[in-house]
Formats: sequence, structure tokens, C-alpha cells
Amino acid sequence: MINMTMTGHEGEIYLMKDPANYETKDSIGYSYIPGMRRVRRNPNMFYDGIDSTGGGIGCMDDGWMFRGKLDRFDWVLTKEKKEMFIPYNNNQINLLPDWDVMHTPHHPNPEYMRWELHRVWENVATLKKGARHMYGKRVYYQDEDTWLIGVKDMYDTRGNLWKTSYSTGVQHYDVPVYRIAQYFLFDFQVDFWVANGWVNGLPPESYEEVPEDYFTVQNLRRLGRR
Repeated sequence: MINMTMTGHEGEIYLMKDPANYETKDSIGYSYIPGMRRVRRNPNMFYDGIDSTGGGIGCMDDGWMFRGKLDRFDWVLTKEKKEMFIPYNNNQINLLPDWDVMHTPHHPNPEYMRWELHRVWENVATLKKGARHMYGKRVYYQDEDTWLIGVKDMYDTRGNLWKTSYSTGVQHYDVPVYRIAQYFLFDFQVDFWVANGWVNGLPPESYEEVPEDYFTVQNLRRLGRR
């Protein structure tokens, strides 16, 4: 089983293939570069490679709160649950007419954000000795009911809080499934934030099965040249 993702930014299109078991396979990434009109194997689409779709302030394994291999960090799930407010049931955001009503200089418009008090597990990832990554530590707060990451804090290698991120969850009653709809990333050093997964103005999301040949290098090239 492979998790395959197609995404893009200003003409660039990325294809990422993540295995279900990282013990047997590694991820593979490809990029379509519009200036070259060619597809290239991209080794920088993993770990702390810069994610240009997120304004350049996040790295590739920040995507959707976390994606990729776990091997560069030591992971500790704390024994005690805690209660904290996390974004939850944010269906209203997907109904907004456009992005402008959500945007403020320093954070999303709180008028449209919904938070709930939930029990969460604290999952602490500390960079292994000798491993390389832009973050020295990340702390994930995972919802007890869904195990989705509601909030995470990222620290630099000196132990200073550098960034934070939180996701908005939406209940899709027709499937049914509760899933992350958007995620927000905040960089405190440069006072900048970005939103990913914005669907306003696009056709409604569907859960139809996508043919596997859609996620191929050939189709990536074809989509890029349209």
C-alpha cells in the first residue's frame, strides 16, 4: 500500500509516494518544473527540505502536521493525558466565500475559528544525536478520539520555541470520516504565517477512487504541460 499525493504551487507540481511500511521502502518524490518543462526526481521533498507550497517557512515533513519517516527523532508518548483547547468541527471555514475574510496580519480571523476542550496525548519527538534536521524538538498534541494532531510546537536546536502549527478538523457525515481540512503554520522569528488546504471556491470534495495511473510520472508531465 502506498500513500500518493499530487500537489502544486505556481506552476510547479509535486508527486510524492509514501510507503505504508518504511522498513521495506523509502518515499519517492518528483517535481514538474514549468521553466524546464520537465519532470525531475526530487530528493529534497522529505525531512526538512523546504516546502515552497507553504510560503517557504515550513519543511516537507510539516505537511498535514506530519508526514514521512520517523527515524531522525526519538519519540516519547507521555503517560498522562491532558485537556487543552484544539480546533475542532471547523465546517464553517469551508463555507466561507473566500480567503479574505479569514486573513489578518498575524493569525486567522478568530471570528470563524472554532475550538473545543479535548483530551489529548502529548507526543514528544527529540532529534537523535548525530541526526540532521532544522528542528531540535517537536511536541505533538494528538486528539484522543481521532489520533489526529490538533496542535504542534517546533523548537530550534538551541531549545527555543520557533514555530507552532494547528489543524482544523471537519466531519464528513456522508463518508463518514473526521479528517484534517486545513492546517496553519506560524513562524515567530519572522512574524509570518501560512494556511494550507484552502478549498473555498473549489468544487466540493469527493471520495471517489482515483486510478493508480493518475499518480505517475507520465501524468505529472501531462498535467504540467496543460
